[in-house]
Amino acid sequence: MKIGDLIKYYRKSIGYTQSELADSICSIPYLSKVENNKLYPNDVIKNKLAEKLNVNFINLIKIDESEILEKLHKLLGFIEKKDVDSCKELYEEISSKISLHVFERNYNYFLYLLCQLRYFQLVGWENEHHKNQVVSEIRNNADLFPEDLMYDYYKQLGVFYVLNGHNSSAKTCLLEANNGLKAPHTDDPELFYYLAMTFSKLKQNYVSIEYAERALTIFQDRLNVERMLDTNFLLAINYNLTGNYQKAEKKLLSIIHTVSSKENHVTMLSMAYHNLGYVRKNQSRYSEAIEFLNRSLQLKNGGNNALASLHLKAYTYFLMNRYQDSQTTVEEGYRLAKQKDSEKFKLKFFVLDHRLHHTLSSSECLNTMEQVVIPYFKNNGQHGDLLMYVELLADAMYEIKEYRKASVYYKMAFEILKGESE
Repeated sequence: MKIGDLIKYYRKSIGYTQSELADSICSIPYLSKVENNKLYPNDVIKNKLAEKLNVNFINLIKIDESEILEKLHKLLGFIEKKDVDSCKELYEEISSKISLHVFERNYNYFLYLLCQLRYFQLVGWENEHHKNQVVSEIRNNADLFPEDLMYDYYKQLGVFYVLNGHNSSAKTCLLEANNGLKAPHTDDPELFYYLAMTFSKLKQNYVSIEYAERALTIFQDRLNVERMLDTNFLLAINYNLTGNYQKAEKKLLSIIHTVSSKENHVTMLSMAYHNLGYVRKNQSRYSEAIEFLNRSLQLKNGGNNALASLHLKAYTYFLMNRYQDSQTTVEEGYRLAKQKDSEKFKLKFFVLDHRLHHTLSSSECLNTMEQVVIPYFKNNGQHGDLLMYVELLADAMYEIKEYRKASVYYKMAFEILKGESE
């Protein structure tokens, strides 16, 4: 980073003209040459400029690029391990040494951008504008990324997309990273894991299983227990969705055995019980499903993750024809969804409530399904929910003899299924 660039940046940030900054320090032509890096200021002028701008040029100029690069890779490692405390400490240390606004656009600058993307995804974004700002900065500079950083560009952007529900964009980016695999990334289990997650969310479960098994083999070789658990959990979900209930149950029971005695794995334990409930529901073993879902809910204790279990519990009661129990659970879930401001589950409980009351074909429900429910799940890449609600809407339209609209939604359902099989 050259001192002229720093002086110009801080002068403009404060709002000084060249004349105002140069006043009582040096001539305007002198300052102009310094800012254009045609002249290096002597120590006296440099110190006076620094004092007037209230900055320490020494700390800014003497950035050890190799040290920063090492710390950025270390930060990504902490992010993959979800070590929030270590991430925050290291991120603050890195950020105290560099400023994105004046950081030279070299390899470290672009890697820092990618680290920001993953860091804030882990610890939380300041607001939606902040998230969009960081993503835009990365995408707008795509053509400037060094060639040997393009693997990280596609991988980290793909991970961001899948974690934010943009599954089609995630698939494009992660496959681009996979197609460009070369040393030292020829056996990156994190890439295979997120590819598996993406294909699972796109309901391409057999493809997901292939990538998850590749990831699991490498995690096992590296004795990475945490990621082995994550990957086995993903495999269990895929086995359940493909009807291989025995394998799904075996994976989930193994996870429960591994984490049940560990205090910091309550979330995974509750998710394992939730998915065992899902397996039992799919096997039509409804009473056992309710038992597992109740165990999950006891561990979740009203947190955000409780919404999924409450909805599955209400739906299982619905399948059991225990409509009063289903209604009670729907009301509990809807209250929690409103409290947590979860649009997704407010809509899911809305639809289930109308199914309970046999009012799916009412004008209120049909309008909400068309104008709110379908667009929401379509825009958020929730293919499984989208397919279910499109089919429900098509059936409701057919029931009231709106055959043209029914055909539109049956066709949409077919296109969703076609997309899943590709």
